[in-house]
Amino acid sequence: MFLDENDIINKNEFEKIEDKVICSICNGIIFEPVNCISCKNCFCNSCIEQWNKKNKTCPFKCENFKIEKCEKMNNLLSILIFKCKNGCDKKIPYLELNDHYNKYCINLSYKIKYLELKKIVNKLKNENKMLKNNDEIKNCQIKIKKHEHPLVLVKTIRPNWICNNCLIDFIKESSYYCSVCNFDLCILCMEDELLNN
Repeated sequence: MFLDENDIINKNEFEKIEDKVICSICNGIIFEPVNCISCKNCFCNSCIEQWNKKNKTCPFKCENFKIEKCEKMNNLLSILIFKCKNGCDKKIPYLELNDHYNKYCINLSYKIKYLELKKIVNKLKNENKMLKNNDEIKNCQIKIKKHEHPLVLVKTIRPNWICNNCLIDFIKESSYYCSVCNFDLCILCMEDELLNN
């Protein structure tokens, strides 16, 4: 994820640390910092991963190049607060950026897509054009990349539940459920997962 200094809300705090927190590969603010154990220079984790696909050496030509997580840099960056680049009105602390952009932002494209699909499904339900409810499908276990245990399609009897992928609330609707760790995946997220595998 590229972090632009123009998205920082507390500019005064950034000015105090600016010379220490810029990734020498992408020239953005370091995100998920890692450092070379030899020279101690920090980089974005994704930047150094991309770098390593082409070069097996440190960008600063260190010998015995190895990287490790850099908690000191994480602590330094934790003072920064960002505005959302998706246009929602949240002020996001640095350490919460990943969760915001992957889970909580109301403007996430997959949530918008999900809500559109939900409207279509509700319309089909109202027109009685839903796919037949097959007991064999209901009882089959499905393994997906997003979850370590198999999921089973069940009709939930709980008053409500939240899909662990799209974080949408549901009331008495079917879910792909894991009884081992209480994980739910809604039908549309499961369809999306199966299509993308």
